[in-house]
Amino acid sequence: MMQVHCAACGRKFQVPSEWSGKSAKCKCGEKLRIPVQETAVSVKAEVEPLVVAAKRPLREEIMAQLPEKIAPVRTPMGYLLALAIVATIMVLLPILYIGLIALAAYGVYWHFAYSDWFGSLLDTARGKAKFFVIMIYLAPGVVGGILVLFMLKPFFRRNPKRSLPNSVNRSEEPVLFEYVDRLCDVMKAPRPIRIDIDQRVNASASFASPMSLLSNRLVLTIGLPLAEGLTLSQFSSIMAHEFGHFSQVWAMRFYYVIETINLWFRRVAVERDTLDRKLSDASEQLPSQIGWVLILAQFMVWCVRQILTGFRYVGVFVSRRLSRHMEFDADQFAVRVTGTRCTIEAFERIGLLAIGETIADRSSSQFLHEGHALDNYSRFVVHQADVLPNDQAAAFLRTMHDRPAVWTSTHPSTSERIQRIKQSEDSLNQRAEIAATFLFRDFNQLCREFTRKSYRKGSGAEIDMNELTSVDQLIVEETDRRQKFELARSLVLQADTFLERWATPKENWASDLSDKELEADILRIKQQLERGHEIYQVQCSKWRNLKGLFHDALLARVVIVVRGRTKKGEFPGIPGNLKALQGLEDLIKEPTQLNDRLEGEMAEYERLCVTRFLRGLQLAIRRGADESRLADLYLAALYMGAVSSGVTGLETRLKQLEWLFDWLAEKPSHPTAKACLEKLCSALIDEFQIVYGELSVREFPFPLPYETSSLSAALLPHFTDQSNPVLLHHDISRYCNGYRTLRNRVIGELAVAAQALGISALQPKG
Repeated sequence: MMQVHCAACGRKFQVPSEWSGKSAKCKCGEKLRIPVQETAVSVKAEVEPLVVAAKRPLREEIMAQLPEKIAPVRTPMGYLLALAIVATIMVLLPILYIGLIALAAYGVYWHFAYSDWFGSLLDTARGKAKFFVIMIYLAPGVVGGILVLFMLKPFFRRNPKRSLPNSVNRSEEPVLFEYVDRLCDVMKAPRPIRIDIDQRVNASASFASPMSLLSNRLVLTIGLPLAEGLTLSQFSSIMAHEFGHFSQVWAMRFYYVIETINLWFRRVAVERDTLDRKLSDASEQLPSQIGWVLILAQFMVWCVRQILTGFRYVGVFVSRRLSRHMEFDADQFAVRVTGTRCTIEAFERIGLLAIGETIADRSSSQFLHEGHALDNYSRFVVHQADVLPNDQAAAFLRTMHDRPAVWTSTHPSTSERIQRIKQSEDSLNQRAEIAATFLFRDFNQLCREFTRKSYRKGSGAEIDMNELTSVDQLIVEETDRRQKFELARSLVLQADTFLERWATPKENWASDLSDKELEADILRIKQQLERGHEIYQVQCSKWRNLKGLFHDALLARVVIVVRGRTKKGEFPGIPGNLKALQGLEDLIKEPTQLNDRLEGEMAEYERLCVTRFLRGLQLAIRRGADESRLADLYLAALYMGAVSSGVTGLETRLKQLEWLFDWLAEKPSHPTAKACLEKLCSALIDEFQIVYGELSVREFPFPLPYETSSLSAALLPHFTDQSNPVLLHHDISRYCNGYRTLRNRVIGELAVAAQALGISALQPKG
């Protein structure tokens, strides 16, 4: 890596050494010339903090980023009328539900008040028949009473307790509050009464409480990674979008009522509590002569919940189109505050930051497992987004733009939003690029303190600041590991599939070849790899496609068992509306055979890759490398490679679990789904135990702040709760993520030792 400095704005960047002698463009628009570097690539690199501006701007410069005024975004009267009608319908649905409760209660009363048949029938009954008559008489009352109880229960259910928000006040952040107030005034939106912060890549403005519908009391929530990763203009665009909702006074109030009722219907139709479990247990434990009454009550409760689900879908159907229209209008506020280009850039940047958040969660969890709690989570998120390879970032943005919005979505698709934004006109002049972090008095300290509070010791106590590890140090360590793995990729000419599948038996370290013969053999293997590289890459592409089809088929199997069929376009390569499991088995039989043949054809190239590593390691040992250390790393790589297919299988099972979780969130009492979940968890545990056992025979090859007996014990010391499907998914996901991170690290360390001739001599042509 090389450091480049922009003389115009003071930014400092870390750029790959392959850019040596080329030119680049700074964010401020200044053209940069990257100096020529003669030396070979260094594996270890120092990473310095990214500086967005050379000095802190004055308060007046920050406030000047906002326009004096903007043209109002008019809400059509027809749209407001439609919202009012939908809100009225939504209010009528709970009233209709109350009417059903009254009807059920009256039915119980009518049964006991007007059942004249009971006395005469009871007098004529004898023996067991008398008991049966009594049960027939009591059953409607018991069932109706339970039904009324369960229908009333949602009105008395308390909302889950929320943790106290982390707020900042005006005395702590005067510039932030002044800027937000100025933005609200420009947009003629109510000012927030409180500003909360969190660590999500998101921002929101919401009513402080239901009573705020009458008083305009708003709360602004800012995700610190947004402020870290956006320019002030982009940040203002997101804020303007959120406050744009509240500039439409009546529209937002109607929508708040609609969404509150939608959320209530979803909660009462889906969630279960202790009373549900007690009814289920009682129906199973009581004798059949009595238990059938409770089973009937369960059935009636299920019917009512289906009615509630129907009410919810009615609400969703009539409200979602209007919700998406509100998002389009809010986007227009953002355009008028910051301009078309900036608004689009803000959307795309947030998408990349969301990817960075996912990677940061995984990486920070791995570092925490190694005994390093990072001190600035927000900066770590932004770093992950910034180092995302250009091809991956471009692919993600294409996917984000092309992804359609489902009919139940509250937001339109990104492509629809950008298309609408591009149709907007703005006459805003280009403004200076200022970091959004300058809105805060000491942003780094705020992030560090907030990150510290997010950690807890085993006792539940907060940790001290001196127990945290500098995020800069961890970025250096992560960059070092990434570069070492990139070196491994270069040694095998970017044959990533080989690195994933590497699982050959250990060969003898001893070699009768001289140093020169080993060097010549390395070059000969490199030439052979270059000749076979193109063919191998084609084979790898086919292999991955077949693997993807196979794992899609496994997920489709669960879908067919639970839902009864697949949907068109749900699984690439699998016909839509597939209903028969036998058809699925027939579909994957031929690709499985083709996959076996492909792996045989790929074996020669992969054998050369293994030999290339082995020759490099043999040469390294001749030149004084620690043979015992290299042997430990080599064996760790082989053992981990041997279970790579097993780990892939676990990840497929986890995908199946995720699909079942989503299904059961909507239909928690679905018997087939519950049985499938139980069976899947059992299979997942069995397969995991095989992988865990295979890696329990090798020691962890790197130092840890605690003692561990093996690779598996280091990746997952213990299950949180093996009987809980959600926690089981969490633990095995953590194991799989740790496995892949560790394997890349081991292979990278081997690559450093094996690069006997240097990286430049081993780079692929072109």
